[in-house]
Amino acid sequence: MLNRLLTRQLATPKIEMSLMNLITTKNAAEILGVTPVRVRQLIQQGQLQSAKRGRDHLLHEEEVQRFNRHGRRPGGRPPKTAERKHLRMR
Repeated sequence: MLNRLLTRQLATPKIEMSLMNLITTKNAAEILGVTPVRVRQLIQQGQLQSAKRGRDHLLHEEEVQRFNRHGRRPGGRPPKTAERKHLRMR
């Protein structure tokens, strides 16, 4: 499906080179270890950039890799601070 979409969008060889590293939200989700719904949420929040072609979002693979390295906060519950530990003991 992605190949079919890309061949429709190709106008010049320059554009072809820039489109070759585009991936779908499903591929981005696999790279990031999240669901495609979460990838669309990140796009909507402006944390990931994409180009919308029809009903699909296309993302640059380099952008997804950069976000995976630098743009994500660690998951899970934040650790308790020393002040919170002290309050709990009372």
